Amino acid sequence: MGILEASSTIEVEAAVTRCYEIISDLENTPKWQEAMVSAEVLTKDSEGRAELVEIKSDAKVRTVT
Repeated sequence: MGILEASSTIEVEAAVTRCYEIISDLENTPKWQEAMVSAEVLTKDSEGRAELVEIKSDAKVRTVT
């Protein structure tokens, strides 16, 4: 069976710091990440950043033509 690969690129008109704020807000990721059911931060570092996160994803196999 062959290896399937995909990639995508998008340009975001926002400051890098704002992008990092959004992407590092793991507990709210399920609001915009379709396959993610939940994300719970279990431990944080001394600066309040997530260290250990439990993520539940919808990993059902789907039919693709």
